[in-house]
Amino acid sequence: SGFTGVGTSRGGDRAEAEQIARADLVDGIMRYLGVKVTSETTAVARASVDDYRTEVRQQLTQEGSGRIAGLTVKDRYVEKGKAGVTVYLLARYATSDLERERRRLEEVFREQQEAVAGPEREGGELERSGRLYEAALKYLEAAAAASKSDVDNAAIKFERAMNEARAAIERIGLLKLNDNLRSAAGAAFAEPFRVKAVAGAGPSDPAVPGVALTVSWADWRTGRRQAALARTKTAADGVAAFVHPVPEFVGAETVTMGIDIAPYLEGFGRLTKAQQGMVDGLEDLAAR
Repeated sequence: SGFTGVGTSRGGDRAEAEQIARADLVDGIMRYLGVKVTSETTAVARASVDDYRTEVRQQLTQEGSGRIAGLTVKDRYVEKGKAGVTVYLLARYATSDLERERRRLEEVFREQQEAVAGPEREGGELERSGRLYEAALKYLEAAAAASKSDVDNAAIKFERAMNEARAAIERIGLLKLNDNLRSAAGAAFAEPFRVKAVAGAGPSDPAVPGVALTVSWADWRTGRRQAALARTKTAADGVAAFVHPVPEFVGAETVTMGIDIAPYLEGFGRLTKAQQGMVDGLEDLAAR
């Protein structure tokens, strides 16, 4: 591949004209590669572009430096006139090397952006298909990536993903399918405690599968009241069942089920006080 650069020195300084021509040539190569740095570009990607630009510039300045083996200046032409001195540079860049660099830079840009955009996009697809809990987990994955990202608007991305996770969780309703189950001390309950997750608030609303639930109850097996904990998940019909251990007490107790989101709130980077408040608020919402 061939690239040209043109530089003019009004004062007749050939070195200045050649420097301008080299800068023009470098810009041409960067345009060919399609590199575009915006406010969305991460510091990692920006640094990679800056390093590459420096290598190209030094290769053109110090021919034979070996920084970029496939790039060489093939011809120079100097034109003197009343307007000053103009230098024309013609460079050759081995196509295979050029394309390899293009793929490398594209991958750097894509990898950094997809860490946030990919899970957020998947979350939207899951939400549209009614899998609200799994959508919330993808939004949390996007928020965690944003919390550790160096993009200029990482805080905005974090807040957006957290709000999307909250909205998905808020759409999930847990309905008791039975209640006031009775048994005798030492005898098993006749049926498990059952709950249904729906996208709404009523039994006719669509079921939400795959919702992880935390179950808590009172355990008297040691002779003292202790809190016990278990986890379960809703099936394809949105229903989850908890088989209570054989009761070893006389009296009334309560079984509580809530959406389990806590394990997915541990992958964040360093958060501001406001961001931590959003995380804590989501955990409280799921528990309720």
